[in-house]
Amino acid sequence: MCTRATPFSELKQSNKLNNSTMARITYYLNGVNLNTAGIVVESSTGLIEMPDLKPRKESDWAQMHGKIIDTARPYIKEREIKLNCAWLITTTGTINNVQAAMNYVRETLLNLGQQVRLVVKFPTLNNPLVYNVIQQKGVNFSWKFSGSDVLLKFTISLVEPQPCKAVLKYTAASASAQATLAFTVADGSTTFDIDWGDGTTDYDVAGTASGTPTTYSVSKTHTYTGAADTDYYIIVSGDVYKATITQGTNPNPVLLWTLK
Repeated sequence: MCTRATPFSELKQSNKLNNSTMARITYYLNGVNLNTAGIVVESSTGLIEMPDLKPRKESDWAQMHGKIIDTARPYIKEREIKLNCAWLITTTGTINNVQAAMNYVRETLLNLGQQVRLVVKFPTLNNPLVYNVIQQKGVNFSWKFSGSDVLLKFTISLVEPQPCKAVLKYTAASASAQATLAFTVADGSTTFDIDWGDGTTDYDVAGTASGTPTTYSVSKTHTYTGAADTDYYIIVSGDVYKATITQGTNPNPVLLWTLK
């Protein structure tokens, strides 16, 4: 239950809630700026590490040395991300406030376990990290009281089901602007999902054959309904190893980075 703690001026210092390197990184989860909401991500894992590889097919015979292992291009597993968070509630930190804060994390930030967008912006990098994630585990909370203040600590465990992706940025020049995304693919059987960054996704997009010799290309146009000068981060997920997405310039979507 509730435990009495040292004054929060000491807790702030011990947990580096003020002026820490992590505090200068901006995290957006389901459209919420965690820094603005007062939630500090003290540490995180899985953001930049390469996900593990899926097991390769292999055969082992007693009458042979070693084993036969499939040496074809490996495929990667889903990405696992953890955000270790602290939230200092400084006014009337009662049990009711704690309950409301926990509900906020579960319902608003994690969207009751449905897919959400995680964007991580670094102060020294132009290109943010962008992920489509879902909640992987339940959130365990711990809290400490000091007077009317409460320090809430919790870990958000997320999984990115499709970590093989390309991320592009599109800046709308006007309201109801249209973005056209075009790229070539190696064959006509590989499909991709295109998340346009505004809650709209085109699923199972395949290349269209044309010409001699045959080439396969994808061309999709999307209309945004937001205001002018709004930035949208587009995610093309799937086997992007088989796609050739070139560097564009505004008003076309600009390729930020690719993981394949």
